[in-house]
Amino acid sequence: MFFLLSNTLFTFVNRMNPSTIKNTACTNGFIVCSLLLLACLSLACNTSRKGRKIPAKEPQLTSFWYYDPVFQLDSNSLLQTEGLYFRILKTDAFGEIYKMFRFYPDGVVLAYIVYNTPDHVINLDRELKGNIHGCYKTQADSIFFTTKVYYEHIPIFYDGQIHPGDSLVLHSKNQRTKEEATHTYYYYKP
Repeated sequence: MFFLLSNTLFTFVNRMNPSTIKNTACTNGFIVCSLLLLACLSLACNTSRKGRKIPAKEPQLTSFWYYDPVFQLDSNSLLQTEGLYFRILKTDAFGEIYKMFRFYPDGVVLAYIVYNTPDHVINLDRELKGNIHGCYKTQADSIFFTTKVYYEHIPIFYDGQIHPGDSLVLHSKNQRTKEEATHTYYYYKP
């Protein structure tokens, strides 16, 4: 705004007839004073237009569809929690992009979409903040879970079948876009 006003003032002064300008020093003083006045007005106007940043809130585990405060993984469940399940999404100039799920015995699942291989991701700490995570439940060879990052994010729902010891076949549905897909994720244990 300041730039626009000062540019307009300079254009006005430059177009004035030189014969009407009797004192150059007076004209320069007028320009300087006008610019200072415009700067003060510009700053005063901009303070009311500053936007507020609203921090994103981390979802509490209680906000997930399959949250269970007394979750215990069924001893008959085929789900493996010592490693992770992965698939390769695509390969580009930087390498392979993996999607992985790490399931924990207390019902928490972490999801990763990364360039790192499973042998690197398996060593990451369990950190929910800022990561894609959710809660799961199992029934015999079936698994159900949702994931999201922040409260404002639309969850992705997963349901699938656990194959003993080596893979998961998961069907996913994005609640916002209604996109659905079915993929196989392979088990990796270090």
